[in-house]
Parts: sequence; C-alpha cells; structure tokens
Amino acid sequence: MSNENIQDNKTAARQRSNIYGLLASVYRQEVTPDLFQQIKDPRFMGVFSDLGSEKMGLFFQI
Repeated sequence: MSNENIQDNKTAARQRSNIYGLLASVYRQEVTPDLFQQIKDPRFMGVFSDLGSEKMGLFFQI
C-alpha cells in the first residue's frame, strides 16, 4: 500500500469518525441549545462539507 493510499484511508477514517460523532450527539438526547452550540464546532461543521451538505453547515452558523 502506497503512502498516498494510507493517507487517503486515514482521511476517510477521520471523516467517518466525525460523522458517527455527530450522529451520536444528535440521537443521544433531545436537541438543546447546547447541542446546537456543539454542532458549531469546526469538527462537526466539517462533517457537512464531507457529506456535500455545505448549506446545512451554513444553517448552524446562524
């Protein structure tokens, strides 16, 4: 496996981890203002870009 493939796999694993973290936060409890604040964290905002949903990320920047 080449260095490039290893890096791609690391990136994919990080993105997947962030997606699962976002889903766990959303489904763990009722949505609260604190949860909205957590979703504004850059780690979660990047999830929307990874999913191709940049506009959803803009919604949470309000």
